[in-house]
Amino acid sequence: MDCTEVLSAIDSATSIALISHIMPDGDTMGSALALYMHLRAAGKEAALFCEQPVPPTYRFLSMSEAFRLPGTWDPETEPYPLVIAIDCSDLERLGDCRSIYDRAGRTVNIDHHISNERYADINLVDDTAAAAGEMIFTLIQKAGGTVDNPMAEALYAAVSTDTGNFSYSNTTPSTHRIAAELLGRGIDVYSLNNILFRTHSLGRTRLLAMVLSTLEIHREGSIATLFATDDMMRQSGADESETEGMINFAREIDTVEVGIMFRSRGDGTVKVSFRSKEYVDVSALAQSFGGGGHTRAAGCTVQGSLEEAKKQIMDRLLPMMERSR
Repeated sequence: MDCTEVLSAIDSATSIALISHIMPDGDTMGSALALYMHLRAAGKEAALFCEQPVPPTYRFLSMSEAFRLPGTWDPETEPYPLVIAIDCSDLERLGDCRSIYDRAGRTVNIDHHISNERYADINLVDDTAAAAGEMIFTLIQKAGGTVDNPMAEALYAAVSTDTGNFSYSNTTPSTHRIAAELLGRGIDVYSLNNILFRTHSLGRTRLLAMVLSTLEIHREGSIATLFATDDMMRQSGADESETEGMINFAREIDTVEVGIMFRSRGDGTVKVSFRSKEYVDVSALAQSFGGGGHTRAAGCTVQGSLEEAKKQIMDRLLPMMERSR
């Protein structure tokens, strides 16, 4: 990975803004935090931005309270010479933080999605990386920085969550080598894994029960769908971020090739997540609706009701599955 342009841009910038994507996950949070800590250690003025608050699962990470939300900045009076978007495949993923990006003197895009649109002045995109966290680890090393324990925890959260705790097909030998380096920094992997993968709120458990009750099976068992609505979120008391991972219950059914999770919202949109096992490229399906992601994990947003979104998705997925076999 050639980091030369990015490192040069960082060296010459007087202040730097780091942006995480909308509906933040462990990769965008952990990667941004690790880079933020590195920049501060290097004597740089830096700031963290995200459209939504840090999800409860990741608030244990050092300096997670540093993320700034909409309403806490004025891009007209607070422009940044350098803005770095992290784990964002396109500009839509910046959400309200787009106002900071648009006022930047120079922009950088650090991402690992195959659907990345190369939208910045400098695009550091590696679709062979399992997570943006892998790229940030390499960037810090090439900058001559030291990955201390808090940075290692953030990067472990980034890499482990985006690989399904090192179980997804995007996991590579490099992923494990980086994880080994992070463990060598003295992180408590048992405690981290408990927080990241084995601890859930009561609200999330209640929501999961509701979501599993919506299970539908299609195409002789090869497609499974689940959904969540605003009403289900209110009844359960779950945080929006806690829907993450529920789609896996659909994909894990033995006969299923494609699992789909619909998150219906009151604004007339439906967020759709896809997961596949062996032969369906769900990134192509997501891209056909203006979304993106990876071959086995992708997502998009569809306009309309839940039933309309289901029909639109199935109308495109079924022919695709026929062609894929």
